[in-house]
Amino acid sequence: MIYTCIVNYMSHEDTIDCIESLRLTNEYRAGDLHVIVCDNDSPGESFDVINCYFKTRFSGQYTCFRAKANKGFAYGVNQCVERALSNHDAQYIWLLNPDCIVRENSLTELRNSLDKNHASAGSSVLLNDSHEPTIQAAWGVYLPYLGTTFDAMANKSPLSLNEDHVLGPNQYMVGASILIDIDSVSCSLFFDESYFMYFEDVDFSFMLFNSKHKIICSSRSRVVHRKGSSVNKSIQMNSRIKDSLYLKYIENTVYFSNKYHKKFTPFVKLFLFFRLIKSSLRLDFSKAKILAAYLLVRQNKKKLYSV
Repeated sequence: MIYTCIVNYMSHEDTIDCIESLRLTNEYRAGDLHVIVCDNDSPGESFDVINCYFKTRFSGQYTCFRAKANKGFAYGVNQCVERALSNHDAQYIWLLNPDCIVRENSLTELRNSLDKNHASAGSSVLLNDSHEPTIQAAWGVYLPYLGTTFDAMANKSPLSLNEDHVLGPNQYMVGASILIDIDSVSCSLFFDESYFMYFEDVDFSFMLFNSKHKIICSSRSRVVHRKGSSVNKSIQMNSRIKDSLYLKYIENTVYFSNKYHKKFTPFVKLFLFFRLIKSSLRLDFSKAKILAAYLLVRQNKKKLYSV
């Protein structure tokens, strides 16, 4: 059985669109797909709408539950994984963002790539949502001396990627669509919950790579990714959330560097200082204030914002 794990937060429209696309997959038609949705304690009706959808319009196997509190994306993923692993028939776990639209063979090709390459985990090629799809990201690359990342193959034609890519040092699976072989990966919690948001997929990939697991990007598994839709909705509702998420990004940048590339952390902090200067020159005082508070008044950073 393949357990598809989706974390929802104020994005029931996207989540339902994602589940609708899952109904077209070969695995769903064969009865081999179990959909797990964790609502991360969304305010309003988001959880109720999804739960009603499952009860009235979904004929497959599913689990839908609401987390007791919003403790971040990593926490939501681990809640899904915990429920999946409680079933003895779990063979694969498919981590899927709610803002993804999958194709009929997206999962089939991902499984084939894992088998062919004897890999423990793999990710799909993410496509931009457009009439003439271009690659949004195939895999990610981390720059340890800056603490930043970039998307490999971005804005190129999907035809330019003909072979599966085996990930090497400082490369990671982009987290919107990741398939894990349960027989190969023996861990109960997949994501480090110290990350409220950002860097979870980078950390997970580094953990697997450092444990000598083979991880890949499947060239034939394609998924359309409506990037960051739930985050954007949160920001539109409250500009304070935008500042809070930016603070989380800064904190996670340094936390990840300390965890995997500690010798480069001073350079990462120096690069953040350059960002502070740049934000000030651009009159972006909101970002400048957060950067200054983190870099210059670090002992008070936890009091700045909370999600």
